[in-house]
Amino acid sequence: MAGVKQYESDIAIVGAGGAGIAAGIEARDAGAHAIVFEKSSEAGGAAIISGGGCLIVGSPLQQKNGIHDTPDLAFKDWIDWGGPSVDAVWARYYIEHALHDLYHWAERLGVKWVDLKVQEGNSVMRWTRPERNGLGLMTHLIESFRNKGGEIIPETEIMGLRLEGGRVTGLEGCNAKTSEPVAVSSKAVVVATGGFNSNLEMVLEFNPALGNHKVLEGSGPGSTGSGHKFIRQAGGYLTHMDQLVLRLRHAGLSGPRAATRPRVPAGAWQHLGQSAGPPVSQ
Repeated sequence: MAGVKQYESDIAIVGAGGAGIAAGIEARDAGAHAIVFEKSSEAGGAAIISGGGCLIVGSPLQQKNGIHDTPDLAFKDWIDWGGPSVDAVWARYYIEHALHDLYHWAERLGVKWVDLKVQEGNSVMRWTRPERNGLGLMTHLIESFRNKGGEIIPETEIMGLRLEGGRVTGLEGCNAKTSEPVAVSSKAVVVATGGFNSNLEMVLEFNPALGNHKVLEGSGPGSTGSGHKFIRQAGGYLTHMDQLVLRLRHAGLSGPRAATRPRVPAGAWQHLGQSAGPPVSQ
């Protein structure tokens, strides 16, 4: 197609954050050609500016600090904190696989896990922080993906899925600076575009009760829900969307007093911008 920048790959990945780069690494390790498309000028997404902490059960760091932890205890904490919204099957799978499939996997890519932090909902410290936080975590993942032959195309905004006979066959988008059209042909597509907390319209769509409050948006600049939109347009469905908004409520004051700081469990302030479970009561 004249005037259209074209790409072809075994796997096309949308979003060069934590999920997208991890998917690219797995694709390359399996022998597939993988290209990651990122609408920002740099890879990393919200993950690279985050605290980088991950829930790990039974880690060497826990053992070093005398913390006895088990998948059963972590699962109980998860269920107790999350309540009826918890996907118990996924929670159990993550808890039982995070040590080897995340902690040791990331170590092999050069990530160093340096300490443990308090995280609300956990009865023991298992929130594990990498060296240099999200920057350290993502720097090593991005470098590993590129070293394995993966390709990252920045400043490319994907706006839709290409469908042929009801099957996804690629992507459509444009250059974020020049608006030059982009077409991608691929055998498979992974959409890893992150959250939507920087899109007030979507926040209120999935949690309309927040319309009665002042809302402070605090997420990555790319967390606009663009991937959610074109997945829905292609017939995909979304779940647990009302659980993806971190809410800190502010009590209304009748007099001219200074606003009081909301009461948040110890350690929560360092995780602002990360999903922390149900809303915190005043």
